Amino acid sequence: MSDKRTEAEREVDRLRIERNLRLSVEERLNQGTINPFRPGIDDGPKIRVWHTMAERKAWQETLPKYLGYGQAKDED
Repeated sequence: MSDKRTEAEREVDRLRIERNLRLSVEERLNQGTINPFRPGIDDGPKIRVWHTMAERKAWQETLPKYLGYGQAKDED
């Protein structure tokens, strides 16, 4: 596998690596994680209470499917 980067690009990478090695573990963890916004969850109250399971399921259906709160599907 050949490296097709220029010498300047390799130098930039080397400097980034050296800078990252000087970071503490806490700083590395903070830079390596993200806190995505979850619509329907993060924009509402911190605690939700439903009086019936039907209420909860109705709320759940308003959430985007990619959050994974939809009904489980039966596998055949």
